[in-house]
Amino acid sequence: MLRTLVLALFAAAHVGRCAADAVAEKKRVDWTMCSALCGAAKRNRMIIAPDFTMECHLWPQNDGVLRILDRYGLQIHGYQACAYGAGNGVSPKPLRISQVGNIWDQKYKLDFTRAGSSKKASVEVHLTKGLPTVR
Repeated sequence: MLRTLVLALFAAAHVGRCAADAVAEKKRVDWTMCSALCGAAKRNRMIIAPDFTMECHLWPQNDGVLRILDRYGLQIHGYQACAYGAGNGVSPKPLRISQVGNIWDQKYKLDFTRAGSSKKASVEVHLTKGLPTVR
């Protein structure tokens, strides 16, 4: 009886630790993706599609805030704080970042809602050296 109880407590502790490890891993992956994109943009606006630009607001404080703007940089379509543990897609104008391919490819998909409408939009971004910026 005591042995069964000890095994049950050990199993519960193991499951709890695995869940905590999964949460910590998700936070790390979210932070890695967001900070990679923010680090590429820094304070510049990068053209990522004909209608959208990307910038890292407040860079380098708390790893910045990744923002997707219209082509003129006036309307914010979505944004995501890049501070560790900030979450993914939890802002009032959610920007969801996901990885495309493996981590070495540096390809990301950004999902957001167009400003002033309920239309969903997504853009794939591939980080390479020498990206064009708008100043």
